[in-house]
Amino acid sequence: SSAHALDSSLPNPAEDLIPLVVSQVTFSQVYIRTNETRFSDWPSFVEWVKAQNGKATIANVSKEGSMERVTMGFITDASGMQIQQISFDKGAPRYGALLGGQVDALFEQPGDVRNFLDADQFKPILTIFDERPGAFADTPTHREMGMDFDPLLRFRGFYVHADAPADRVEWLKWAFQRGYCEDSYQAFNDSKFMTVIDSYRDTDGAKDLIARSIDQYREVYKSMGLDVK
Repeated sequence: SSAHALDSSLPNPAEDLIPLVVSQVTFSQVYIRTNETRFSDWPSFVEWVKAQNGKATIANVSKEGSMERVTMGFITDASGMQIQQISFDKGAPRYGALLGGQVDALFEQPGDVRNFLDADQFKPILTIFDERPGAFADTPTHREMGMDFDPLLRFRGFYVHADAPADRVEWLKWAFQRGYCEDSYQAFNDSKFMTVIDSYRDTDGAKDLIARSIDQYREVYKSMGLDVK
């Protein structure tokens, strides 16, 4: 979605492909170490960051224009704080950087740090979603903290080319949507915090989700001054 939003000559996942099913939809959070003593929640974190004169750090992905870095830009602008985004291509170095104290915070999706949450090593201090998911009822949302932007979600699904034979597409839709309902897949999604918000979209729902995401990214990229084609 983000690639097409920046360059419309690239494939549109809702038009050049057929989404069979979106099977995972998740939100992002900001995490700190559970044993952190300098701050304990979002307000105290923001206060501390502002006092560091731009030296505070947060681990994030490396790709400019990605959902994660765009969202962090929203957060820093809305909070009036300066924080260095330390780039890591892979998850393990990001998590290790927070755990080892090389960075002050981490931007990530909850399923990717489940082990650290279960081990009580990380804790979320901000949820980027319109309401508090039940699994994180004690963590405030960005809107509760005074930020008025629409959250960008991370979603994953299965696709075929738009020119695939119609009868095969219909069978694949049935197979993948049936697979989503299997107990084993639901257990997997549950283990990744992928059931705390609605993770399922059929073909029409997936197309709507993709179209909205493209519109969101396109507006964001324009506001960033990027060359939107």
